[in-house]
Amino acid sequence: MPKAKPRSDSEYKTRLDKAIEALNQANPVSIRSAARTYGVSKTTLGNRFFEKAKPRNQAHVTQQQLTEEEEIELVKWTQRLDKIGIPPRLTHLHEMVAALLRKRATATTTIPGQHWIT
Repeated sequence: MPKAKPRSDSEYKTRLDKAIEALNQANPVSIRSAARTYGVSKTTLGNRFFEKAKPRNQAHVTQQQLTEEEEIELVKWTQRLDKIGIPPRLTHLHEMVAALLRKRATATTTIPGQHWIT
């Protein structure tokens, strides 16, 4: 049995996408042979192909308080603070998140608690 290739890089996602493309072709190959050919997990490939599982970055989107754009802006804000010599403190981060959530308050929006960051 061939040794599994490392999964920590974006190359794995590319190989997984290519394996799914191979399964969607007019002459599809088996999940097992596609997994072996592209060096990906047979279980992961099967779950993604039959849409039983989503990638990690998409799996819990509905459970997250902030949108991806808000998270990116939060990172940029902390980097700007750091760049001008103001250490980004956890209390600042918590206050900024609370302000973002209050700005787009809905019935299901809750402000994170004190242990939200840890």
